[in-house]
Amino acid sequence: QQIVMANLYKLAIQKYFVLYTAIAAIVFTIRTIDKSVFLLNVFDAGLLHLIYIIYSFAALYIILKEQKVLQLETSECFWANVAFLLYFAGNFMLFLFYDLVKEQKEVANYLWAIIHLTLNVLYRILLAVALTRKNA
Repeated sequence: QQIVMANLYKLAIQKYFVLYTAIAAIVFTIRTIDKSVFLLNVFDAGLLHLIYIIYSFAALYIILKEQKVLQLETSECFWANVAFLLYFAGNFMLFLFYDLVKEQKEVANYLWAIIHLTLNVLYRILLAVALTRKNA
């Protein structure tokens, strides 16, 4: 009975993940087109990133709860979730302060861009690490 409940829980998470992500992506797209496709839609992008943060935490919780992997550093799913969590959490914070930075001098804009670029590079590196790992 516990195995059946766990499988139903996984199916529910997958179903809701697709549903919520699809709804968020549609809302993001409509609101971006409504504003302008040439401007950064930071509020809706931040909300979309918040959804990804929640799902990254949920996936990490499932990995730790199932305990199928003895050493986390050998799990590609763990590394991918760490990459998603760092990237989307960092960008979420950057998007929160985007309007404030936009009003400041050019130095703040360069700093914002450097932090964004660093997060992007770190994200790609961690995804590359995830691709090199095999599940134990």
